[in-house]
Amino acid sequence: MANYVFKSLCIASLLLLCSCSSGSKLLADQLVGQWQMAQIVQDGTNDVSAEHNPENNRFILFNADQTFESGGDPYGKNTGTWRMDETSRELFLNSDAGAEDDSYWIVSIDGRTMNWQGARFEFNKRFLITHTRTEN
Repeated sequence: MANYVFKSLCIASLLLLCSCSSGSKLLADQLVGQWQMAQIVQDGTNDVSAEHNPENNRFILFNADQTFESGGDPYGKNTGTWRMDETSRELFLNSDAGAEDDSYWIVSIDGRTMNWQGARFEFNKRFLITHTRTEN
């Protein structure tokens, strides 16, 4: 009888552990929603937010169907598709405007703050962009 109780407790503990770990969201799931651009830092120390977001109105909206829309001054509207590599945390933005507007970013999300570090292209690697969530 004691052996049966011990085995039952072990199985129950394993099920509890599995259910807790399955509650963590994929990075792609956390990305979905609207984000306001908060800061752009170039080359590690140079805050270029005033140049790249002069009206403080730039945003990006990630849809669950892996499409996106971005907008704001001075660059205007952009649309396309996105893909997240969960292992490398690399986000690919495939712009409808053409390959010259495509970009890769390493993403980290902490609560309502998301950081993008440029990836793959030397120009992008110079930038760290911080966004804040504007809706759930």
